[in-house]
Amino acid sequence: MNGTAARWWTGGASREGLHLALNRSLSEPGPPKRCKLETASLPASPCIESKTLQRSWVLSTLGRITPDVLADRMSNSMTPILIVDVRPFIAYNVSHIRGSVNVSCSDRISRRRLEQGKATLADLASTVIGKEKMRQRIHKEVIVYDESTSEVDRIANNHPLFLVITSLVQDQRFPVLLLGGHKEFVKRHREHCDSPVATTPLIQEPQNPDIESHPPSRVLPFLYVGNARDARDIQLMKDLGVTKVLNVTQAGVPSQEASGIAYRQLPASDSTQQNIKQYFEEAFSFIEDARKSNGSVLVHCQAGVSRSPTIAIAYIMKHRGVSMVEAYKLVKTARSIISPNLNFMGQLLELEQCLRSEVKPCWSQAATQTPEEVTSSCSV
Repeated sequence: MNGTAARWWTGGASREGLHLALNRSLSEPGPPKRCKLETASLPASPCIESKTLQRSWVLSTLGRITPDVLADRMSNSMTPILIVDVRPFIAYNVSHIRGSVNVSCSDRISRRRLEQGKATLADLASTVIGKEKMRQRIHKEVIVYDESTSEVDRIANNHPLFLVITSLVQDQRFPVLLLGGHKEFVKRHREHCDSPVATTPLIQEPQNPDIESHPPSRVLPFLYVGNARDARDIQLMKDLGVTKVLNVTQAGVPSQEASGIAYRQLPASDSTQQNIKQYFEEAFSFIEDARKSNGSVLVHCQAGVSRSPTIAIAYIMKHRGVSMVEAYKLVKTARSIISPNLNFMGQLLELEQCLRSEVKPCWSQAATQTPEEVTSSCSV
C-alpha cells in the first residue's frame, strides 16, 4: 500500500477521512503523547496519580467556619446562606440546622452514583425545595456539615462528607466545613436548629398505666390494632368481624385456622436495630386482601404500642397517600397508647420520602441490607 493515506475497510464499507502516516519508519519516534489538563475542573489525568492530586485540590479549596460564626451569620447576615446536611435522612429529621438541605449519600449505591457522576447533589437532595436550592447557581459558597467532623483530611475519599465536598468543588463552588458538625452546633446554638420529629407529639410514652387492658382499636372500617391477648380471644375476633390476624412479634400465636381466621406472622422485635421496613410489602398485601374480601384484619404486637401501630401507619401512608404525621395522628386518635420507637419512626419517614419521589419500593429491598444500610436505603 503506497502513499500517505489509506482507506479503512470494515465489512466492505469504506470509512473516508482516516489518514495514517505510512511514510515514517517504525524506528522513528512518533509525536509526543499529551494529557489534556482542564484548569476549570479537578485533575483527572491517567498520566498522574489523579486521586492524590484530586484530594489535595479539594483540601486546598475547602474553607472552615465555627458554629459561633455561622450562628452570627444566620442571625445578622442579609445574604441567604446555603447549608448542606450530609447525614442520613433519619438523623436529619430528628434535628438539623434551620434551612439546611439534606443531601444523603450514606448508602453505597448513592456514593457510587455520585463518584461516577451518574447523580448530582440535587438528585440526592431529600426534598423538592432542597433539589431546587441545589440546582440554583446563586450560591457560590456552600456550608457543609455531618454529625461531628472537624477535620476532613482524616476521612476516606469515599466518605459521604468528602464526596459532597468534592462534588461541590467540581461544580466550581466553594465548600466550607462547619467545624464539629451538627453535634457541636446544636450544643451551642440550639435556637438555630429544627427538630421535626421532636416538635410534633410523635414520640411519647403512653399515659395509660394499664396498657395490657386496652381494647382493640378500630383505625379504619376494616383495620384494627391490638395486642397479643386480643388475638388469642377467638370470640372477640368473631364479635369484631375479624377474618385475618397479622402478628408482628417473634412469639407465634397458636394457630386458630379452624375458627375461619387466617393468621400471618411478621417476626419483628421492638428494638432500635429492627428493620421493620422489610415487612411493609407483605403487611400491605395481607391487609389489602382483607379489605378486598370485605373482611377485617387485626394487626397486633405484644401490647399494641409500637410495632403494630407502625404497620398501620405505614399502610395508611401507602394506600391513602397521606404524610407520616397525618397517618400517625389518625392511628393515635383511634388508639391513644401508641408510641412507635424512634427507629420505627425513622423508617416511616423514609417510607414517606419513597412515596413522595415515587421510586421503587425501598421496603422491598431492605431484607438484604445490614442495619447500617437500612437507614439510608431510600436516598437513591
